[in-house]
Amino acid sequence: MNRDQILFRIRALTLVFIIGLVISGATAIPLVPQANFLATISGAETVVAEGGSNAPEWAVWLTRVQGALKRIN
Repeated sequence: MNRDQILFRIRALTLVFIIGLVISGATAIPLVPQANFLATISGAETVVAEGGSNAPEWAVWLTRVQGALKRIN
């Protein structure tokens, strides 16, 4: 293996490591904005309001978590 190949591998592994750090940092966003964002893009509140007792469990759980987080803050 020559010098150029070794440097290419080092650069590639460094890039993979940096991308991993960025992705792991994105999960460090506070929980309240994450829950609000997820509820907004999934339409969980609307699904629960329209579905009543037949609403999917994930939507019920998400709206319950979102409500609990709103009461805490």
